[in-house]
Amino acid sequence: MTGLSVKPYGSVRVCVEASAELSGRLPAPHPRREAPGGAWLYISRMDSSPITWTRDEIAAVPLRRFTARSGAVDVGYVEYDGGNRMWVWASPLAEDAWGWGADEAGAKQGLEAWLKTWLENFRPFFAPG
Repeated sequence: MTGLSVKPYGSVRVCVEASAELSGRLPAPHPRREAPGGAWLYISRMDSSPITWTRDEIAAVPLRRFTARSGAVDVGYVEYDGGNRMWVWASPLAEDAWGWGADEAGAKQGLEAWLKTWLENFRPFFAPG
C-alpha cells in the first residue's frame, strides 16, 4: 500500500488505505470494532459515488487541486501539499473535517469515506415515519 489516511471524527475513526498499483482500489475490507472508545471503520471501495470531481485551474493552467461536488453543493476538496509531499482533503461541511493521502486517489477516497460516515448522522431525519 502506498498510503494510509486516518482521521478521528467524534467516536468514529475512518481509516482508508490507498494503492496506486490498484488504481485507488483496495483489497477486501477488514472490518474491526474497537472497545467503547470508538469504532474503526475500514473503507474498501468507493465504486458508486454521487461525487463529481473537477480540476481547478487559474488562467487555463490546471492546478493540483480538485473540488468535490454533489449536485450544486461543494462537499470538499483535495489538493497537493508540496511542502509535506502529501495530498490533503478537507470539507467545508464541518470545521474539523480534514485528512491526507499519499496520492490523489487515496485523498479522494478519504474524503468520500468521511463524507459517507458523516452523512449517516442525518439518516434519521430522512427516514419515513
